[in-house]
Amino acid sequence: MILSQLVISREEMLKEKIWGDYSIHRIVYSLFEDQRDVLEKHNGNKGSGFVYVDKNNGKEGHKVIILSNRLPKKLNYGELSLKEIGPDFLMHEDYFFEILINPSYRDHKTKKIVPIYKEDEAKKWFEDKAQANWGFTVVHSDIKSNVLKRFKKANHQVTIHGSYISGKLSVTDQEKFINSFKNGLGRGKAFGFGLLQLVPIK
Repeated sequence: MILSQLVISREEMLKEKIWGDYSIHRIVYSLFEDQRDVLEKHNGNKGSGFVYVDKNNGKEGHKVIILSNRLPKKLNYGELSLKEIGPDFLMHEDYFFEILINPSYRDHKTKKIVPIYKEDEAKKWFEDKAQANWGFTVVHSDIKSNVLKRFKKANHQVTIHGSYISGKLSVTDQEKFINSFKNGLGRGKAFGFGLLQLVPIK
């Protein structure tokens, strides 16, 4: 796995006309050749092979962290640095973590995705999902802030709610945990949600 950091200055934003979350989405996706065929993309049963998070809100530029299963291309602007993640990185038992995630569920009646706004409910949702699906338990967590991403896609207004959650986790299922780290957690991964940022506790 490759961990990349793409830094785009305020001046480069103005020059390249980079505005909003959808612009960052398009830039990140331009860094990688799509390895999926039309059917795989339509069914959504194969991931893109990368997840990312934008650490800045654009006022002072952008710092985008990207985890990918292949090397990204180089752009004509921005500063791109790369680091290979060694096999030992995911072999620890405990980690400090941070993640921008989209706490949500599908309403069985309407079939619509319903966001979870209340912080205590969002934390419980995250803890339950981690234990059931993602291969770790949450030792403790805090919601640092909430974000709302709004952009137009194909003439439709898209709104995605997210929570920055940080804390400590303990691995319970190594295989699930590694898969979760590589593929990202939850919904909205195409728009900067779900990258599990980790610091091993040795």
